[in-house]
Amino acid sequence: MHAAPFWKTPCTLALCLASSFTNADELSSRLSALETRMAAIKTETVKKTTGVQLASANPQYDGYGLFTTAELLFWHLYQGGSDYSLSHNGPINQGQPVKGESKHSHFDWDFGFRAGAGYNFEHDGWDAYINFTWFQTDASNSAHAPKNGGLVPLKGDPFTLSAKKINSHWDVHYYVLDLELGRSFFVSKFLSFRPQFGIESAWICQRRRYETRQPPDPATSLSGQNIYGKNNFWGIGPRAGLEGSWYLGKHFSLLGSVNGSLQWGHFDAHTKETDYLSTGKLPIFHIDGDFHRLVPNVQMKLEIGWDANINNDENHLGVMLGYEFQYWWRQNQFINEPFQGFTFQHESMDLSINGLTLAARFDF
Repeated sequence: MHAAPFWKTPCTLALCLASSFTNADELSSRLSALETRMAAIKTETVKKTTGVQLASANPQYDGYGLFTTAELLFWHLYQGGSDYSLSHNGPINQGQPVKGESKHSHFDWDFGFRAGAGYNFEHDGWDAYINFTWFQTDASNSAHAPKNGGLVPLKGDPFTLSAKKINSHWDVHYYVLDLELGRSFFVSKFLSFRPQFGIESAWICQRRRYETRQPPDPATSLSGQNIYGKNNFWGIGPRAGLEGSWYLGKHFSLLGSVNGSLQWGHFDAHTKETDYLSTGKLPIFHIDGDFHRLVPNVQMKLEIGWDANINNDENHLGVMLGYEFQYWWRQNQFINEPFQGFTFQHESMDLSINGLTLAARFDF
């Protein structure tokens, strides 16, 4: 064997030392990068505990954090207690069953709108949002007596069992103001949630009128009657819910939400009846009924959306098309007189709304 030249041993040692220092620098750099990444996703709570920080799902753009929303609503309302007459095909005799068909007040599909504004806070990804909903609808119908039959009024004092015509008109004005705080965050790569809570206030104003006409009764000179009712509601209370977004890609997503509120409300209801006589009008009764009640409601929505940054990432735009459903318990508190006589009571029926929404959001 030949011994290595004297100059190779120091060189080999120097290379080993340089390689060790290089590996140490790389390891230190990797550890530093890992610490930076861990610091970015780690959070310390007010309780002095630590855990993983959930990434914000708010739009990322070079703006001011302000945003506005606008929605076009195409809704249909259903109000419980909408029967107003019974159409029968023959004379009503004591002890004989009544054969006929009830008539209903059918509301049309109508347009409304919802507008709102909000702000994305820098603190922990929270946002504040306020919006106002405006919707008005009505139902106008009439019932005509069938041949050899008549109409029985189901509202007011049933002075006749064989009316010839009954007209029905019902107006509903629906206004809701919501103020909420929420935080939108990712729980996986494609799924985000936004829990929210706040305050909701509603104004639901209803008017309805039923007018009955028949040939004048020779004995009483009655030729019809008019029953007018009012049912105004105002309430305020806590509101909370959860919204979710499932991202199908960078721009498209499926969105769903469920919200509920419990409002302490005031009902202002009254009804009055006026008989039509051959000599003029005769007031029969005018009943008022004001009271307070807790009124719950629930709102559900399913949408498909598109969103993207625009204007060189200085603004953000989103468009959503969806279906919405709302349900209000015991909203119809019209005072009604049953068929058996002057036993006035509130109808206490539910109100529901469903329909399409076309929404847009602009962040600036």
